Amino acid sequence: MVAVAVLATALISCNKDIGEQISPKDGETTHVVLEVLKPGNPTRAEAGTVTSHTVEFRNGYVYFVDGNDKITDVFTIVDSNPNAAQRQVVMSGSIDFAEVSGSSRNIYIFGNVPTLSFVKGNSISNVVATIVDLQTQTELATSDVSNVTLYGKTQTAIDHTGNPSTAAVTVAPIGSRIEIHKFTAVDIDGSTPTAITTYKVDGIFINNFYYKSTIAGTRTSTVTPANDKYYYGKEADGQNPAMFLEGAGIYSAANAGYIYDANNAGIGKFTLAAKEYSPNTDGKVWAYNLFAPVGGEFPHIVIRVSGFNSEVGIGNELRWMTVTKFLNVSDDSEVQAFLPGRIYQIKNFTFNEDNIDVAPEMKSVTVRVSVTLATWMENEVKPW
Repeated sequence: MVAVAVLATALISCNKDIGEQISPKDGETTHVVLEVLKPGNPTRAEAGTVTSHTVEFRNGYVYFVDGNDKITDVFTIVDSNPNAAQRQVVMSGSIDFAEVSGSSRNIYIFGNVPTLSFVKGNSISNVVATIVDLQTQTELATSDVSNVTLYGKTQTAIDHTGNPSTAAVTVAPIGSRIEIHKFTAVDIDGSTPTAITTYKVDGIFINNFYYKSTIAGTRTSTVTPANDKYYYGKEADGQNPAMFLEGAGIYSAANAGYIYDANNAGIGKFTLAAKEYSPNTDGKVWAYNLFAPVGGEFPHIVIRVSGFNSEVGIGNELRWMTVTKFLNVSDDSEVQAFLPGRIYQIKNFTFNEDNIDVAPEMKSVTVRVSVTLATWMENEVKPW
């Protein structure tokens, strides 16, 4: 998970000397200094993170909230040249918040979100309930994660009794990401070579995911339309190939590149000698930002394949593979959940005749993934 630890230091009353022990009262204002840190990954080393995996604070908000969840102060996050008079901050380094209400108990941070108009005195729950959809999490021009929504809240209330007072906030993307680097036809086992020598991948479809989420990452309801989970299940339309065609159902033209890629002519290029199918442009991947299901469920990847050589015995008929299980490539342990802020990279999607079927959502395929962080890019602090 991407984590940005925020340490509030030197929380002092504006009319006091720094050396005094301070506990501001509700009617007072305080001066808050936040030191923004970029921690390491708590569970595994970060492997080869590149620019396309970097998250930026392009815009957003910092909310100070009292013990009754009422907003006491609001600051705007900008990417450079903050204006102190307009209560703007740049989200890196040491950040000064002048004249913050002494009644503030918690801090909420939202990055890369729609314009929020909530003001002092409103409930923070109104802000948290704001909805974003997957199209706000992906920039098709670059297919990167630079603009994904970021969220964080203090886990414990601001401690106003210390000198300096402290608070901590962990800020992370609210969604996950799947990347597929290439497909490779491989032998069935060590002694039986595959009959597959040619093929084309003409569709990749993400199934079983949430299309929308709150800016706090909540997506547990399947009743509220704003949080509906899309899943073509086996018992309904999941095994109907007509549901996994470009322009059909949720795979409309408006969602091309966001939750699917498809083209009858193929969506990449084939390398005969290696039996590999990869994106048309070297160094690119098929990538999908998504709000993953919770409670032990996983997003599904439905792959449409055709153009097999005659030895396979099915000619140009469509065949399907459905990924429902993921293993960590480092140790073959089973991935327990798709976590926000992580990129699940399928470096080489290997398959053979045993993995393909006549319809989607029938035969489950297991793939190995390497998990990396969508790291946070620090902005340069500009003095006021």
